[in-house]
Amino acid sequence: MFFKFYPEGSDKYIFNEEGYVSLRFTQPDSLNDIFEIDPIFNHRGEINEIIEAVIKIHKTIRANETVDLYDSDQYIYPITRNDSPEEIAKKMYEERNKRYIDGYKRDMNKTYGILSLTDDVKNTLMWSKYSSEHSGYAIEIPFPLVEKLNIDKIERDFGVKLDNDKNGFYIDLKPEPVIYSTDRPIIDEGGLDTSFMYVKDDRWSAEREHRIACPLYAFENTRKKIKKVTIYTNIDCLPNN
Repeated sequence: MFFKFYPEGSDKYIFNEEGYVSLRFTQPDSLNDIFEIDPIFNHRGEINEIIEAVIKIHKTIRANETVDLYDSDQYIYPITRNDSPEEIAKKMYEERNKRYIDGYKRDMNKTYGILSLTDDVKNTLMWSKYSSEHSGYAIEIPFPLVEKLNIDKIERDFGVKLDNDKNGFYIDLKPEPVIYSTDRPIIDEGGLDTSFMYVKDDRWSAEREHRIACPLYAFENTRKKIKKVTIYTNIDCLPNN
């Protein structure tokens, strides 16, 4: 069983007139710990390789000559005989990596959403932090959530053609346990790796969190609607209840 906690008064936007519960998937940069959205990347350009290449070019520069160096993104770095090749290489490496990381986070933030849950409805920490200091409520959410994929959008955005039938494609969304760690996650550069979205600082381990991280553009509805849930108040979850 998995549960979502809400503060007092949130029923106005969670429960709609049609009798559904609407679940919001949070953008990665709206998470409550910067540790979660700051992975370490395995970069294509290693610093030692860049230094060696810059030193090699630096040795060929004549006095009073300026040479334009280009990084992998075609940004220009002028260098003269009097410049330190190590410092120029370090600048190229750091600036290029920052551009990549900023772009990666921006893309993930525009396309992915995270649903955070816990498996412990009696967790007093969760009631205090996420439920208006015990005045709100928690809902038990049935899983898996079966969602219909937006085939037209996937084909248009990725330039692919999928074999579709009249019933469409569906996917089961199931929560996965969060990994609590003292180390930031390491991911390879290239593509959209969501593994870092399931890693949190171990100081949050008492929350016993489970998550679903998925590309919201793939679904027909960006808010997940559930017909039936069980609602708990803090009174239901007192010790010995």
